[in-house]
Amino acid sequence: SKLPVAEFAKRVREAKEAREKEAEPKGKAGDEGREGEKGEKEAKATRPWKAEEQALLENAMRVVDKSVPDRWDRVAEMIPARSRKEVVQRVKDLKAMLLSR
Repeated sequence: SKLPVAEFAKRVREAKEAREKEAEPKGKAGDEGREGEKGEKEAKATRPWKAEEQALLENAMRVVDKSVPDRWDRVAEMIPARSRKEVVQRVKDLKAMLLSR
């Protein structure tokens, strides 16, 4: 089912605000903080996609035209807590799954 554009925009905005809030420094930005961030990014790469994230991905792919040069960057910006690399990998995985049927 398609998500109305207004609802999609609202979710993207709320998720972006939540992501920015999570990214705020909680203590000193020393070596330990950098290691923690690296570990978090690695953990995100292996965690499963939630249904809401999948819906955001599908809507983002509808909204961002294929002809846009930095399409994957734009799509990734619309999915909180997911990097460009994760978005591209998810699309590749889904494509492979569909082609193997």
